[in-house]
Amino acid sequence: MNYHKLKNEIARWQQSGIISADQGNKILALYEHDVPIYKTMRFWLMSLAVVLLGFALFLVISANWQRFHWAAQSLIVLTPLIVAQIFAVRSELRDERLNADLGWFAASIALGANIMLQAQIFHISAYYPNGVLFWVIGMLPVLWWRPTTISYLLASALFATYMAMQMQYRQFSLLAFLPFIVLGRVAFVRQNAINTLALLINVYLFALMLLIYRDLRHPGMLWELSLLALALALMQRLHKLRDSNFALLLVFVSLLLHLFALIATFKFGARFLLGEPTWWTALPVAILAGAALYQMRSELREARLTLITLGSLAALFVIGLLGRAIDTAQNGEGQLVTRIGANVVYLGSLVALIFHAIAIRAKRLFLTSAAGLLLWTWIRYLDLFQDYLLTALIFALSALALIGLNKMWESKYEK
Repeated sequence: MNYHKLKNEIARWQQSGIISADQGNKILALYEHDVPIYKTMRFWLMSLAVVLLGFALFLVISANWQRFHWAAQSLIVLTPLIVAQIFAVRSELRDERLNADLGWFAASIALGANIMLQAQIFHISAYYPNGVLFWVIGMLPVLWWRPTTISYLLASALFATYMAMQMQYRQFSLLAFLPFIVLGRVAFVRQNAINTLALLINVYLFALMLLIYRDLRHPGMLWELSLLALALALMQRLHKLRDSNFALLLVFVSLLLHLFALIATFKFGARFLLGEPTWWTALPVAILAGAALYQMRSELREARLTLITLGSLAALFVIGLLGRAIDTAQNGEGQLVTRIGANVVYLGSLVALIFHAIAIRAKRLFLTSAAGLLLWTWIRYLDLFQDYLLTALIFALSALALIGLNKMWESKYEK
């Protein structure tokens, strides 16, 4: 579908009174991602050019900075912000959407430069992570009114930087809820893979920031597993997320789960799964995620794959709790149970995925799951033995096994 022709048609429908402006925007939002990449390349290249020109400008200014009076310094720093905002407003009035997005992005960068440099000019001394927080807060009105992917990514990166600073100093500000809420709202309004992934990262960092602020030690792998379950619940809430994007994110969560399960098969990983005395902090998150997914049980997207992933998460979580109970009762015997359980979860999950792939004729999922089984074989061998020649033989046989699986699939399911 030609997006630009659709846009012109919708404008004509609005002028004829067939649809309202709000309905037109909703229709365009449905097909916005159908624009070919080469037609949006100009916007991304111009955005990169804005960043590079900004760097060049401030480097030139820095070279002569001390020669200017403080009033001239302040005016020089303020000028790019005013120019970018005028350009953005002018583009909005002309209905030049890409130019407007570019202008607001440039204004967002100029805003950050003003916050940092104006503070330096007037010798304003403060807790410096707040500068990053105020930068994000200054972007929120534009994000609320004109949510774009590039502005959202900039705000998300800045917010993540701020949260990392806060974790370093074990601090927290109630103002952090403002960007957290607005960024979450934007991710729900503009549902795509990039925005959703940024949202999940922000949720993870925000929860970790609260944990560290309360001076609680990291609970261990149980915390990571509970947040993966929460990520599943959040993804299921994004009803407008494209099926392809949802499947991609679901695979990403599944890969993280299997990585954690594989790590837990080692001694250090088993200790990580058993966790710290603060393991109980993972329980409320896990219960919240489980309750949300249960409430949506009749409308789950990719239901089988979601249930396989969730079941494996729950099994690994329970194994961690069981191993911890045994470790406490029998003074260190829980690690063996945990390692055995992690192996069972890893293998059982991959076998379930293989049968699921066969049922839906998903060759990529089938071969990926088979490769995961072979990876487990190699790692278990390397963990127990150190015979390089035999390891090379196992690698060669594994490669032949993958080729055999591929041929078996083609002969049985692609005729």
